Amino acid sequence: MNQTLLTAFFIIAGTVVMILLVYRATHWLVGREPESVTKELSGSVLGRVSALHALILGLVFAQLALDYRVLQTDLGSEADTVRQIVTDAQLHGGAGTEDIIAGAKDYIDVVVTQEWQDLASAKAVGSAGRTAWLEIYQGTLNLESDTAVQKRLHDNLVAKARALDTFRSKRLNIASGSNQVPFWFAAIAGLVIISVSYFAFAPSGLNIVFVALFGVYNGITLFLIYAFANPYVPPGALEPVALSHVRVLIGQ
Repeated sequence: MNQTLLTAFFIIAGTVVMILLVYRATHWLVGREPESVTKELSGSVLGRVSALHALILGLVFAQLALDYRVLQTDLGSEADTVRQIVTDAQLHGGAGTEDIIAGAKDYIDVVVTQEWQDLASAKAVGSAGRTAWLEIYQGTLNLESDTAVQKRLHDNLVAKARALDTFRSKRLNIASGSNQVPFWFAAIAGLVIISVSYFAFAPSGLNIVFVALFGVYNGITLFLIYAFANPYVPPGALEPVALSHVRVLIGQ
């Protein structure tokens, strides 16, 4: 069993076990036959907390999934920008273009072999990547252009070098992340309160199955949120495949 499946199993199983334990313990403490008024109050609390809990999980999951998708798109755009810089430098052909091309290759190498690991380990400084980017940017600024075509390509190179730094900054910001502790507190507290509210329903075989299914679904949702929370580490880690592909292309 690989690491991703193992993590998913523990999160889902842990959620189910927690919900069932709270459910059975609460029912045992309260008694087998709560009053009708108590059942109505339990149902009211259950409905309201369940709605808020589902809203919290849905909003967090949607935001993380969107950030994940944006990072995928930006990673492709970053790789394409490096490729365009190399292409424009080759078309320019003036003095200094070889330094720009070499800088682009160094940039990809640094990002893939060093900066990506720093992002995964929460060391989102990115100093090595910025140094490599500065090599490209300074090369574009110092590029000498004589013809009208070279001047146009020069302007494009400067603009694309700046765009490349924007993509880098966005990657670093995502790696810095946000404080997930309040969300996990709210998510676990919601599950506990919902499980407590189930006490009005006797723990028959069928009821236990339905409560367990509730736990399975919430466990799956929590696992997906956990996987998307940091796109640089397993189980939802993205790999810089697009940059590696461009490195092969420009290295030929």
